[in-house]
Amino acid sequence: RIDFDLEQLPSLISGKGIATDIFTVDGKAPASVLLIPRDPSSAEQAVEACMDDGRHGVVFHMGPCHEEKDGTVVMYPMVFQRYQFGDEMGFNNEAQLFDPIQWGVGNGGPILEEWNVRLD
Repeated sequence: RIDFDLEQLPSLISGKGIATDIFTVDGKAPASVLLIPRDPSSAEQAVEACMDDGRHGVVFHMGPCHEEKDGTVVMYPMVFQRYQFGDEMGFNNEAQLFDPIQWGVGNGGPILEEWNVRLD
């Protein structure tokens, strides 16, 4: 889960802040994605798909996705087990330092997963 601190927005817009000052990540929430119907006039509702095994995660990028004949949506997300805004992929924006090693899989870095989500 990601929360937004919109009180920080003026600082960002004026160039005095960085985008990651606006966001915080719930360090215990499971990773999730929101599937939105393609046709906005459709009666279908958006579906939230979450990790259901109790692990924390943050979906960083989504790989190719497709829908099977039975209606299952197959997704390939890159999921971080640990994620801290402001230090993405080892780059510290404020200090202008880069250390990608700390984001390795052994330290919570991204893992390619396969999620199968039924829409019915």
